[in-house]
Amino acid sequence: MTTCPSCAAPIEWEVSQTVFNGRLAWSASYYCAACGDGVMVDGWDEPPDDVREALIAEDGLRRVRLDRDRQQPSRVALMSVFRRRGASLSRASELVAEVASAGLTGTFAEIELLSAQLAAVGAAVVVDAAP
Repeated sequence: MTTCPSCAAPIEWEVSQTVFNGRLAWSASYYCAACGDGVMVDGWDEPPDDVREALIAEDGLRRVRLDRDRQQPSRVALMSVFRRRGASLSRASELVAEVASAGLTGTFAEIELLSAQLAAVGAAVVVDAAP
């Protein structure tokens, strides 16, 4: 819970995030019952840190990892997913190792998008609540 920038009354942000046409879309809004002030902001791709924190507080984290019981595509194919997402070559390699072992965590929509991108290169994944 934060306070209204106009009158300092307590307010709660309402946040959402979804996958639309292969991209993350997010929104955040509040309405102050004390003074009537309100704000709505939205955007694409990575949300601001405070919006992401509110999403996590509301829905928790999800985890995606490769299904160890199923055949997976080559390491190069998996790395290509992370390279297209902007990771350097060395970071993409690290992310492949992470998704193949403990898994990667994120918001529901972030993991939904990553899962779809991994599936597009032939990966079989398991998605669950983050430990």
